[in-house]
Amino acid sequence: MGLKGRALSNFLTVVATFFVWAAICPLALGINQEACKEVDLRPELGPIRNQGNIGWCYANGAADLAGFIYLKELKGVQVSAIDIAVAFNHFYRNSDIGEGGMGFMAVDLTALSGLCPRWVEDKILGPDHPNLKYRLNSIRNLKALYDSGDLNTVRQQVAEIQSRYQDFSESELWNVFKNSSKKTFPWHFAQAMCSRHRFKPPLHTPVVAEPKILSVLPRIHEQLNKNEPVLLGFHAQFLNNAPEDGRHLSVIAGRRWNSITQQCDLLLRNSWGSNCKVYAPKKWGKRCEKGNLWIPEDEVDRHAYGVTFLPF
Repeated sequence: MGLKGRALSNFLTVVATFFVWAAICPLALGINQEACKEVDLRPELGPIRNQGNIGWCYANGAADLAGFIYLKELKGVQVSAIDIAVAFNHFYRNSDIGEGGMGFMAVDLTALSGLCPRWVEDKILGPDHPNLKYRLNSIRNLKALYDSGDLNTVRQQVAEIQSRYQDFSESELWNVFKNSSKKTFPWHFAQAMCSRHRFKPPLHTPVVAEPKILSVLPRIHEQLNKNEPVLLGFHAQFLNNAPEDGRHLSVIAGRRWNSITQQCDLLLRNSWGSNCKVYAPKKWGKRCEKGNLWIPEDEVDRHAYGVTFLPF
């Protein structure tokens, strides 16, 4: 099945799931203390991510979910989110810097684009600037320098990359500079630089996107009972008192019982870095652990609009 066919199939699955779930979804929202067995998937998911000031939350979530699916094959190595975003923009937008996307479509696309380990991204782009916007601009600036004729600076920057990472063909890279347009350069650059370490999933990666009907909590707890993460689509303004009603996607990576509030807290693994100061301090300061937030399940449900999860 082609890329467009898979996207259509996923869309139809979402529609069908909507009606089935609407018919059978129970009204029970939260769970009791006995059912709220502690789950913490942070060790499997690796370090917190930082998207920077760019709308690539979907790529961070997709990287976490795809990395979890192929945890054994990848030997626990984190997946590059910028590689997934670049592939999404290339195949779905024909663009080098488009923002926003669908998490389930990005995961599905990895069957075609493959998965690049995050350590390759770190080696190529350097460890000092971990946010994705800076890293994308680093790639785009290389092409801009080449197109302007400043080949000496390009050579210096390629040599700097080679001082950290040698697993690429220099001649192939120069062909990418020569034969790529501004729009296609990030994709061809990523393919050339990660070709020796790229993991290609054997089949298309099955995930299901499900809109919120009455509550997302039954599905979230069902997945956590299987020790599997969930991608949560939600309105994020409650995290930092932002005036706009921004749609956002993060990973639910755990749960634990809160004896004070007498309800289950869900672990929101966000992609805004490890600095807890980006969140509303009075509300979330004590609930933030290096960028991970423990949020009451009813609060999660109140702001949620859908989930993406593994069907097995």
